[in-house]
Amino acid sequence: MSQGILYVGKASSATRDFLTWHDIGDRRVWLHTRKGQGSSRLLISFFLQQFDGQPPLVSAEEKRTRLRLAATHEYQGSQELTATSLRAIAVGELSEIHAVAIFELISKAEKSDMKKVSLASDFTSQLLSKSSSFRFDSINETSQLGANSKDALLIAKVYSQISDTGAKNVAKRCALVLNVETELIYVALRIARKHEWLTSLGSGKSGGRMTEKGEKEFRKSKGHERLARILSADWIYTD
Repeated sequence: MSQGILYVGKASSATRDFLTWHDIGDRRVWLHTRKGQGSSRLLISFFLQQFDGQPPLVSAEEKRTRLRLAATHEYQGSQELTATSLRAIAVGELSEIHAVAIFELISKAEKSDMKKVSLASDFTSQLLSKSSSFRFDSINETSQLGANSKDALLIAKVYSQISDTGAKNVAKRCALVLNVETELIYVALRIARKHEWLTSLGSGKSGGRMTEKGEKEFRKSKGHERLARILSADWIYTD
């Protein structure tokens, strides 16, 4: 197992931050400890990298960057990270939120004709919004409305956009974005495909794209306006 250690200054008891890296198969784990009370050192952060094959050598630039990042960590606590505390981090849930955030960003960008140019910063940062509580028709209502269901069209559109990102479990992610039951997604997809609004990749396979007919009906139903309300609303909207 390849591994190494990083620090700034002399390796003495007074050194504040130490970083070590540990290559395990195709993964690299970084651990960051900081000087605590007395001679103790506390594990206050870690980072996991995954590579396609054996991890490469750590470059000088990465070493400098990670040390600078470690120095900016404003840790003031007295408790270190432990195996128990790490198990409390819902990585799966955070991955879903990550996917939703990307979808919302892409969706909003598609509806805007404005090209934003920033001369002051080379990155963009924003807080993630809370899930909206948009009012959708129930599963039964959507089924009864069929071709007249605006919700089925909107769900098909969102499903198609998420599918384009290459995400897995598209229906589940779609339900998370829209804050509805997954079963409602499946009902809407059946309606959308029945009326040729959404393509199918075959029985039992997820994914699909909006057809020209579907896009036309989506615009006709003012779907973009409704979708904008969903992605930005923090109130219950009833149509």
